Amino acid sequence: MKGRIFNLQRFSLHDGPGLRTTVFMKGCPLRCAWCHNPESQSPAMEAALQEGLCIRCGTCGGLRDEAAAEACPTGARRMLGRDVGVEELVEEVQRDRIFFDESGGGVTFSGGEPLVQAPFVGRALEALRARGVHTALDTCGLPAERLAETAARADLVLFDLKHMDGPIHRRWTGVDNGEILAGLAALARTHPNVRIRVPVVPGVNDDDANMDATARFAAALPGAAVDLLPYHGTGAAKFARLGRPYALDGVEPPSPGRMRELAGRFGNHGIKVGGLP
Repeated sequence: MKGRIFNLQRFSLHDGPGLRTTVFMKGCPLRCAWCHNPESQSPAMEAALQEGLCIRCGTCGGLRDEAAAEACPTGARRMLGRDVGVEELVEEVQRDRIFFDESGGGVTFSGGEPLVQAPFVGRALEALRARGVHTALDTCGLPAERLAETAARADLVLFDLKHMDGPIHRRWTGVDNGEILAGLAALARTHPNVRIRVPVVPGVNDDDANMDATARFAAALPGAAVDLLPYHGTGAAKFARLGRPYALDGVEPPSPGRMRELAGRFGNHGIKVGGLP
């Protein structure tokens, strides 16, 4: 069995406890306007252009495909994605085992959306846990029918929650949130370690009404744990490399004061917020 990844990031500090190796999977059912990894959205291999390396030699013919990437003399054009087997991937991340053991870390599957490649991710999670490696699944909860089985194989689930309003969620992510909310509620009743991660995106979901609704929803779940993650615009350059427009151009990150204020609103519902500097 093969899985398609686009990056393997070592020494990650924000994808679970300790030092972690994060495996970024290709493919996602959402199209979040603020996506930090737009190269993860398509399950297909795709070419990106890094303008700073391009010498305008014309070798590529201005194309964005595998042939153009292979022909590029500077590496300005490159293909995103590679296929790996379960054992191959496990052996590759096992090289970091000393860091996991020393820091209480492990391996996190992110993306994109790992559930898009649920059979591969599930087997990889099982193989890592059999070797005593702590595992985490970073998910938006879709496809919903794959959530429970895959999450059961992870020690920790990081569940992304974008917006409580269905139409607004669809506007900014391309999909409704009904199955996401239902899946999170069901998972919180069966999995012992779920953390809700809320990206705080100015002008999208940072208004008091949505944040209060999110806090109420989270507070009703067993053992609710919430991280508030301030928006940053690092995805903008990646959109440009893929030749796509970035819908949030010019949006600034929320201020530290606003993040503390929002944490206080969650605190009013009995939720201590993590993820803040």
